[in-house]
Amino acid sequence: FDSKRIMTGSTDHTVKLWHVGTGHCMTTLKGHEAPVMSVAWHPQGNILASSGQDNTIQIWDWQTHQCQQVLATAQGWIMSVAWDSTGQHLASGGYDSVIRCWDWQTGQITACLTGHAGWVLMIAWAPTGYFLASACHDNTAKVWDVTTGHCVRTLHHPDSQVRTVAWSADAQWLATGSANGVVKVWNTATWQCEYVIAEHTGEISGLAFHPSQPILATGSEDETIRLWNIQDQINLRVLVGQRPYQNLDITDATGLNPVEKTSLLALGAIDNSTHPQNVYTD
Repeated sequence: FDSKRIMTGSTDHTVKLWHVGTGHCMTTLKGHEAPVMSVAWHPQGNILASSGQDNTIQIWDWQTHQCQQVLATAQGWIMSVAWDSTGQHLASGGYDSVIRCWDWQTGQITACLTGHAGWVLMIAWAPTGYFLASACHDNTAKVWDVTTGHCVRTLHHPDSQVRTVAWSADAQWLATGSANGVVKVWNTATWQCEYVIAEHTGEISGLAFHPSQPILATGSEDETIRLWNIQDQINLRVLVGQRPYQNLDITDATGLNPVEKTSLLALGAIDNSTHPQNVYTD
């Protein structure tokens, strides 16, 4: 939400609010009955939405720690939730391929957007207007006019499912990222793909535009973040996380619990155990 706070959803069924400067957990919100898949701040900052594998969206007042509303569907996991820029509309997408728009205060569904043929993995509102982009398991991203309920554009990644989408602050560009590591940048005036980024070697897990410059950050499961100037089409920087235990062999290490072992593996350690029950992966 801001430079001081960050919100996370977890497989332990909780939503946590963290202080960036100290690393301390400020708040733990408990209400979901299954892993939390998505979290989103209301534009005004006092309300947040979370969704999960329990087929619910939960609306929270983070200051009082109270759940104000539960929006439930019987259609499977809800993979993504997002507020529009006004905070009046909340959208969700998930397992059943339908994108729903909600009046979050009454709990009523105001629109259902249909057309995808697979899991909706992520949704993102355009910064202006009532357009919504969605990323899907069916190898496409779609752009929707929420006022009419119509799909106005289908964007293709022929070789891989689309995992994530992001709008530039001026809505001039839409970026889509796929499971095979390819990012496409689309000009929203023509809907032509003007830039293809294929340097990542792992699934694209996150995209974010700079708020005022033509710079796109791409995050990947290849454990790198890359910064791109989309006008000049050049890679500005590659950011690699520290791996202090790179290639440390913990195969025969004793005294480690599963959480400690997982943490070491995430920081570069290796485990060549032959017994599946002794192998812990991130």
